[in-house]
Amino acid sequence: MDRHFPTICVVLTILLVMAVMPAAYAVSDINDTVEITFPVAGPNRYSDDYQQIRGGGSRRHQATDIYGVKGQAIHAAASGRVCMAPGINEPMPAYGYIIRICTGNVVYGYHHLNNDSPGTDDGAGGYRNAYAPGIQVGATVREGQLIGYMGDSGNAEDTPVHLHFSIFDQDLVDPEIAESPWRQHYLNPYNSLVAAERAGRVPSSTSGALKTGASGSSVADWQADLNTAIDAGLATDGAFGPATEAATREFQQQEGLTVDGIVGPASRAAMERRLDELGQEPSNKPPGSSSSTGFPGRALRLEDPMLQGQDVRAWQQRMAERGWRGADGAPLAVDGFFGPDSQRAARLFQEEKGLTVDGIVGPATWAEAFS
Repeated sequence: MDRHFPTICVVLTILLVMAVMPAAYAVSDINDTVEITFPVAGPNRYSDDYQQIRGGGSRRHQATDIYGVKGQAIHAAASGRVCMAPGINEPMPAYGYIIRICTGNVVYGYHHLNNDSPGTDDGAGGYRNAYAPGIQVGATVREGQLIGYMGDSGNAEDTPVHLHFSIFDQDLVDPEIAESPWRQHYLNPYNSLVAAERAGRVPSSTSGALKTGASGSSVADWQADLNTAIDAGLATDGAFGPATEAATREFQQQEGLTVDGIVGPASRAAMERRLDELGQEPSNKPPGSSSSTGFPGRALRLEDPMLQGQDVRAWQQRMAERGWRGADGAPLAVDGFFGPDSQRAARLFQEEKGLTVDGIVGPATWAEAFS
């Protein structure tokens, strides 16, 4: 017998095993734990409700509901880019205020944000009572940053106030969720939430609020609003010092709020009302709506090689803002390349609006999208 025969057999066996193994990069367990910051500040309760039946049996929950109180602060579980935040430059959609933060192949979802005025269930709170200042599509956020406020918007109006928290991982392929009513790629957040609490990765109840010692553009915006609202005479230097705290307390006293000198959701909402009465806009109003964007001068269509450019990116961003997704269920990628998912979104959008369904973004489709 050839003395190399045993070695050859071993090598062949290893190659055979490798050939039948699944791809090493795939995440294959819905219960895997990822390192995150707990997304809710302050008292809350939650359970492992990932497998609960929803929609009359049409789907599984595949998320974790974290229960709290209306207006409770919500923080970013991980750093990334805001890839969905509807209702800023358009009416709130029927599914409510939502933030999605994309980081690599993972998307963190925060659903049912607040749509009510403080102390009410009027549905008229507007996006400033849902999203923290500076939150809009394309904004970069860091882990633990204040991003929004808990509520009951969308189909949660008849349920206790809660945050529907989801983790969508494009690499997750688990046979347990391969068929309806399951949706592939959704990780069970429960274990990650428990791990975050045990590790102490939890925001404080006042984190994200403006208070003495804070600094930056958000403070400068607040100082400018105080100057408009109560003629505070503050320097808009972005430094929250004694003078800014005193002016904040004065404003809170005038509005019948808790006088603590800390700028939280209630103080921001009161400021919005005061400025509205004065016919003024808050200083933290997002930049002008992309709805004013004019047709770029060329039709966007699927070609080989794919069209690319800022006009494609603008189209994708507008579609992402309006909640359109790719064929895999993930939010539509805003990458500047007009690929199959962009064409699919165009066709579905045209069908919804009663336009010619050809998947080509011409003047009529562009105008309807940005109207």
